[in-house]
Amino acid sequence: MAPELADALTPADLLTADGGEVTQELIDAAPQFWSVVLGYADVLCDIATGKPVDEDDVDWDTAEDDEAVAAQGLRHTNTVEWREARTAEYFCHDHDGAGLSLTPVMEAARSSAPEAGEAAESTLTDEERAAEYARRSREREAAEKQERRRVRELNKQAEAATTVRREFLRTSLLARKTPPGAAAAYVAATIAQDPHLLTEHKAGEVLAELMGLPSVYPGKDIAAMAAKGTEARAQVLTLALVLAAQESRMVKDAWRSKPRGADRYLSFLMGQGYTLAAVEEIITGQLTFDEVAID
Repeated sequence: MAPELADALTPADLLTADGGEVTQELIDAAPQFWSVVLGYADVLCDIATGKPVDEDDVDWDTAEDDEAVAAQGLRHTNTVEWREARTAEYFCHDHDGAGLSLTPVMEAARSSAPEAGEAAESTLTDEERAAEYARRSREREAAEKQERRRVRELNKQAEAATTVRREFLRTSLLARKTPPGAAAAYVAATIAQDPHLLTEHKAGEVLAELMGLPSVYPGKDIAAMAAKGTEARAQVLTLALVLAAQESRMVKDAWRSKPRGADRYLSFLMGQGYTLAAVEEIITGQLTFDEVAID
């Protein structure tokens, strides 16, 4: 008897009796309940061994730089390559017989009314249904791969933007003898709304970088500079404390996490003549994740 089309489910749609994932071992132990569709796909592999490598285990910032050192726990891009490999996708046509149950998501999908496209799909043969599942799976994997690539590229753009932004802070704002326009209002509003900003653990490190100070704990240095300088210069130093603390939150994926105060911070910089990079415009809401060019 041919398998019911409605029961052709992927391992991700199913759970074991104790709520665990359906593994390859379980499939191999009961092959009579499964169909397999063979195909080809690009797989990231270790160059030396040929074994598959998870994309998240690679430091993609090392690309095209053989001298770069990969981040801790990650590997250099020159140790991996994309290879075409044979793939197998499995579809269960009798999950009850296999002793499996539907995931809550699939249970909800099965209990809902069928959509128009599903009615047409019910006329497919078993082989066509399996091929359709495989096609959708490939499309999903391609979309996920593209999204991971976009994240990596936007992170690179964000790091480049940080270099430009900090140079602007050093040369255009914090080297001044008098505070720029709107600085007092920005400082007052920021501290009032975010009183713990100045105590964040990397604020001092960034302040030292921006002000060219030798210590990552520059409080005494700033106090001494304020004591020796003019009243106007002291206001610039106060601005430096706030900008450095906010800048310390601008990690490479700030475009995604959107740290507290980051939109107001970038808007303030724009008011001082700074031109936002496209990746920074995600934070201010001028662009979306998908609108930033990555090629």
